[in-house]
Amino acid sequence: MSCRNQNRPPLRRPLPHSRNENRICHRNDRHQNPKPRQNPERNRHKPHSIRPPLTTLPQTRILVCNVSLLSRPLKIFLGLTLFSIFGTILSHFTGLDPGPIKPAASIALILSGCWAVWTEAARLTSPKSATQSLGFLFALGGASEIIGLYTGFPFGEYTYTANWFPTVPLPGDKNYPLLLPFAWTMIVGAAALAVAALKRPILIILATAALATHVDFFMEPVMVKSLNYWSWQSPTHSFEAPYQNAVGWFLVSALGVIPFALSLAKSEQKALTVDAGILTLFGHLWLMLVIGTVSQLNQIPLVGLYFITFVFATASMAIGLVRQSPTRMSTKQP
Repeated sequence: MSCRNQNRPPLRRPLPHSRNENRICHRNDRHQNPKPRQNPERNRHKPHSIRPPLTTLPQTRILVCNVSLLSRPLKIFLGLTLFSIFGTILSHFTGLDPGPIKPAASIALILSGCWAVWTEAARLTSPKSATQSLGFLFALGGASEIIGLYTGFPFGEYTYTANWFPTVPLPGDKNYPLLLPFAWTMIVGAAALAVAALKRPILIILATAALATHVDFFMEPVMVKSLNYWSWQSPTHSFEAPYQNAVGWFLVSALGVIPFALSLAKSEQKALTVDAGILTLFGHLWLMLVIGTVSQLNQIPLVGLYFITFVFATASMAIGLVRQSPTRMSTKQP
C-alpha cells in the first residue's frame, strides 16, 4: 500500500441533515410523486391558451336518427307499419284480398304500439309507474267508449260495426271492439311522450289532449269511410265526425293522461334518442294517409293532408332530434 493512500483521511458519512442527503431525498420524492403538468389555461400570457368565455346556457344536442337507437318494440311497430302500408298499396293495385292478414296486422300493430309506449314510459319513469298510469288511461278510455255507446256522451251518437275484429256483443245489440282501450292507450300515451319535454304537468296534459284530438281528427274519415269500423248518427262535418267528438276526445285524453303527466313531470331522465311517442304517431298518421289516399276519399284533400302531415312530422322530428340538455359548465372567465 502506498504512502499516499495511508495519509489520506478516512471518508466520513455525511450527516443525516446534510445538503447531499436533502438533495437525494428531494430527488426521490419528486420521482415517487411526480409534479402534475401545469394547466395550459393558467398561462394566460400565451396567445394560444386564451379561450372564449364559457356561459351557463344549455348546450344544444343534435341527435341523429339511428335505427340501432330505437327500442325493439318500436322497431316492431315501425316494421308492421311499413308492412301495412305496402300491403294496402299492393292490395289496391292488384285487387288481391288480404283475407285474415288484414285483421291480424291490425291487432299486431296496435299491440306493438302499446308495447313501444309502455317501454319508453318505463324508461322515463319506472315499470311500476308506467303500468299504473297507462293502466288508468286504458281503463278510462275503454269505459268512456261504453258510456258513449249508450248515452252519446261525450263523443256523440255512434255505433261500432263488426269489421273491427275482434268485437264482443254488449246488451242492446251493441258491438264493442276489444282493441278500443289499446288504441286509446297507444294514441294518448304516445302523445304524452311526444310532449314530455314540457316538464310541467298542466302543459303536458293540455298539449297531450290537443295532440291526440288532432290525430283523431284526421283518423275519423279513414275509420268511417275506408275501414267502416263505426258510423255516426249525429250530424257530422266534412271529416265524417261531429264537432262534439273533438270535445270528447280532448276531455277524455286530458283526464286519462293526468297520472302519466305527473310521472313524466317528476322524471329526471332525458330523451337521448328519437322519441317513441313521436315515431308512433308519425307511423300511425302515415298509415291513415295511405289508406285514405288509395280509397280516394273526397273528404281529405290530398295536397292538404300531405302538407299537414309534413308539418306535423317536421315539428315532431325537430322536438325529438334537437333537445336542450343542460350541462354543468363553468361561469368563470379565463
